[in-house]
Amino acid sequence: MFIRIETNSKLKVECSLHKYFNETHAGDRSNHNLFSMRDARRAFQHLIAEKAIPAADLMVYNYEIGINLNLSKNCRTFLDKMKSIGGAGKEKPQYVNPRYNDERAKTTVFHTHTRKFFKAYDKVFELRDKIPEGNILRIETIYRRLDNCSALDFFHEENLAKMVETFFRDWRTIRFHQDIVTPNGTGRACLL
Repeated sequence: MFIRIETNSKLKVECSLHKYFNETHAGDRSNHNLFSMRDARRAFQHLIAEKAIPAADLMVYNYEIGINLNLSKNCRTFLDKMKSIGGAGKEKPQYVNPRYNDERAKTTVFHTHTRKFFKAYDKVFELRDKIPEGNILRIETIYRRLDNCSALDFFHEENLAKMVETFFRDWRTIRFHQDIVTPNGTGRACLL
């Protein structure tokens, strides 16, 4: 958690509500288990009560929404085949993020002017000291520089439901490189 009081008397708070929720409920700062939007709202309410922060004046400028997918195969199997995300004509290419070792993260362009981008990475590889084995692929949508988004409106049940719907609608458009393996002599017409 990062809290800073700026010289203009504004308070800046950055944190993972998932980790905060787990720490306050189980004493563990992890974020690889199940965590619902209802849990996020409860964590937010607990955080502002614990830190005595007036919710009416809080604004949300950035947030991430994601899901951990438990896979039967190594995450690289899927990451290596990720090509793009987005509907026809609006595809955003997925690139290997060089900040992660072993090409275990893919992202769309996240230039400072980009307000929304997508990221997928191997959660177990990221946390190999805490999770020694498993195949958890984390997919996220990151939003930056929101305009006039009060925290109370952000955590309203209808807005949270809309965020979940948008998240799944976006991630349904993920495209993978094709690698259909067919016996010799099989043509495209035979596959249709």
